[in-house]
Amino acid sequence: MSLKTVRFTRLVQHDFNCGTWLKEILSNIRFNDIMVIHVGFSFIANNGDQKIYLYCAKALAPYMAKCLDKNDALNFADELELKKPSDHLTNTFLSTDIGDPFHKSGYCPHNLVANYIWITK
Repeated sequence: MSLKTVRFTRLVQHDFNCGTWLKEILSNIRFNDIMVIHVGFSFIANNGDQKIYLYCAKALAPYMAKCLDKNDALNFADELELKKPSDHLTNTFLSTDIGDPFHKSGYCPHNLVANYIWITK
Protein backbone atom coordinates (compact mmCIF):
# COMPACT_ATOMS: atom_id res chain seq x y z
CA MET A 1 0.00 0.00 0.00
CA SER A 2 1.46 3.35 -1.01
CA LEU A 3 0.93 6.52 0.97
CA LYS A 4 -1.00 9.41 -0.54
CA THR A 5 -0.73 13.07 0.41
CA VAL A 6 -3.32 15.76 -0.14
CA ARG A 7 -2.34 19.44 0.20
CA PHE A 8 -4.89 22.08 1.20
CA THR A 9 -4.05 25.75 0.61
CA ARG A 10 -5.76 28.86 1.93
CA LEU A 11 -4.83 32.54 1.94
CA VAL A 12 -4.33 34.02 5.39
CA GLN A 13 -6.72 36.85 6.25
CA HIS A 14 -6.88 38.91 9.44
CA ASP A 15 -9.41 36.60 11.15
CA PHE A 16 -7.97 33.29 9.86
CA ASN A 17 -7.23 30.49 12.34
CA CYS A 18 -5.49 27.43 10.90
CA GLY A 19 -6.58 25.19 13.80
CA THR A 20 -10.23 25.98 13.09
CA TRP A 21 -9.66 25.36 9.37
CA LEU A 22 -7.96 22.03 10.13
CA LYS A 23 -11.01 20.99 12.17
CA GLU A 24 -13.24 21.80 9.17
CA ILE A 25 -11.03 19.61 6.96
CA LEU A 26 -10.95 16.78 9.52
CA SER A 27 -14.75 16.72 9.70
CA ASN A 28 -14.70 15.49 6.09
CA ILE A 29 -12.00 12.84 6.42
CA ARG A 30 -12.54 9.16 7.16
CA PHE A 31 -10.28 7.89 9.93
CA ASN A 32 -9.33 4.31 9.21
CA ASP A 33 -5.55 4.39 9.52
CA ILE A 34 -2.66 6.40 10.89
CA MET A 35 -2.30 9.81 9.29
CA VAL A 36 0.44 12.40 9.39
CA ILE A 37 -0.48 16.08 9.30
CA HIS A 38 2.01 18.82 8.40
CA VAL A 39 1.06 22.49 8.72
CA GLY A 40 3.08 25.35 7.29
CA PHE A 41 2.85 28.89 5.97
CA SER A 42 4.31 30.92 3.16
CA PHE A 43 5.33 34.43 4.13
CA ILE A 44 6.87 37.71 3.08
CA ALA A 45 10.28 38.63 4.48
CA ASN A 46 11.81 42.05 4.16
CA ASN A 47 15.20 43.67 4.32
CA GLY A 48 14.66 47.40 4.35
CA ASP A 49 12.71 48.18 1.19
CA GLN A 50 13.31 44.75 -0.38
CA LYS A 51 10.66 42.06 0.03
CA ILE A 52 10.79 38.38 -0.90
CA TYR A 53 8.13 35.65 -0.89
CA LEU A 54 9.04 32.36 0.79
CA TYR A 55 7.04 29.19 0.22
CA CYS A 56 7.00 26.62 3.01
CA ALA A 57 7.74 23.17 1.63
CA LYS A 58 6.23 20.23 3.50
CA ALA A 59 9.68 19.18 4.74
CA LEU A 60 10.09 22.59 6.41
CA ALA A 61 6.60 22.85 7.90
CA PRO A 62 6.92 23.97 11.52
CA TYR A 63 4.06 21.79 12.80
CA MET A 64 3.66 18.03 12.40
CA ALA A 65 1.59 15.37 14.14
CA LYS A 66 1.26 11.61 13.73
CA CYS A 67 -2.37 10.83 14.46
CA LEU A 68 -3.53 7.36 15.39
CA ASP A 69 -7.17 8.40 15.47
CA LYS A 70 -9.53 11.35 15.11
CA ASN A 71 -8.95 12.46 18.72
CA ASP A 72 -5.21 12.84 18.08
CA ALA A 73 -5.93 14.96 15.02
CA LEU A 74 -8.46 17.12 16.85
CA ASN A 75 -6.05 17.62 19.77
CA PHE A 76 -3.42 18.79 17.27
CA ALA A 77 -5.97 21.21 15.77
CA ASP A 78 -6.80 22.45 19.29
CA GLU A 79 -3.11 23.24 19.88
CA LEU A 80 -2.95 25.17 16.60
CA GLU A 81 -6.11 27.11 17.46
CA LEU A 82 -4.36 28.59 20.50
CA LYS A 83 -1.51 30.06 18.46
CA LYS A 84 -1.50 33.64 17.18
CA PRO A 85 -0.47 34.63 13.64
CA SER A 86 2.75 36.06 15.10
CA ASP A 87 3.54 32.61 16.58
CA HIS A 88 3.06 31.01 13.16
CA LEU A 89 5.22 33.62 11.46
CA THR A 90 8.05 33.16 13.97
CA ASN A 91 7.84 29.35 13.93
CA THR A 92 7.74 29.25 10.12
CA PHE A 93 10.69 31.64 9.86
CA LEU A 94 12.71 29.56 12.33
CA SER A 95 11.87 26.29 10.54
CA THR A 96 13.23 27.69 7.26
CA ASP A 97 16.33 29.15 8.94
CA ILE A 98 18.62 26.30 7.85
CA GLY A 99 22.27 27.21 7.72
CA ASP A 100 21.59 30.72 8.99
CA PRO A 101 20.83 32.26 5.53
CA PHE A 102 18.38 34.88 6.81
CA HIS A 103 20.66 36.29 9.49
CA LYS A 104 23.43 36.72 6.94
CA SER A 105 21.09 38.25 4.35
CA GLY A 106 19.37 40.59 6.79
CA TYR A 107 15.84 39.43 5.89
CA CYS A 108 13.25 39.34 8.66
CA PRO A 109 9.76 37.80 8.65
CA HIS A 110 7.09 40.37 7.79
CA ASN A 111 3.67 38.74 7.30
CA LEU A 112 1.96 35.44 6.51
CA VAL A 113 0.54 34.89 3.03
CA ALA A 114 -0.91 31.36 2.80
CA ASN A 115 -1.49 28.33 5.01
CA TYR A 116 -0.72 24.81 3.77
CA ILE A 117 -1.99 21.61 5.35
CA TRP A 118 -0.62 18.30 4.09
CA ILE A 119 -2.44 15.13 5.16
CA THR A 120 -0.72 11.83 4.42
CA LYS A 121 -2.42 8.44 4.86
